[in-house]
Amino acid sequence: LLAVDPARIVLVHLNDALPGLERHELPDGTRDLPSATGVIDLPGFVGALREIGYAGPASCEPFKKELATLPDDPTRLTTVSRALDRTLA
Repeated sequence: LLAVDPARIVLVHLNDALPGLERHELPDGTRDLPSATGVIDLPGFVGALREIGYAGPASCEPFKKELATLPDDPTRLTTVSRALDRTLA
């Protein structure tokens, strides 16, 4: 990542993985919110993006199925927003 020209990055998607699973066992529906489990080194990833000067958009990929069980969209948005804020802090 440190060798990538930040102008070539148009968007960064962030999520986390469940512990104990191999990469091929992690389809989108089995992911977690960013920084929820610490399996993916998001602090290192975000730090590398900052080091190369990336200042573009970052988006949470909220594939966590349990988000659908939350009572309403504002609650889902707050939950996802807090995860993204923790990751980018």
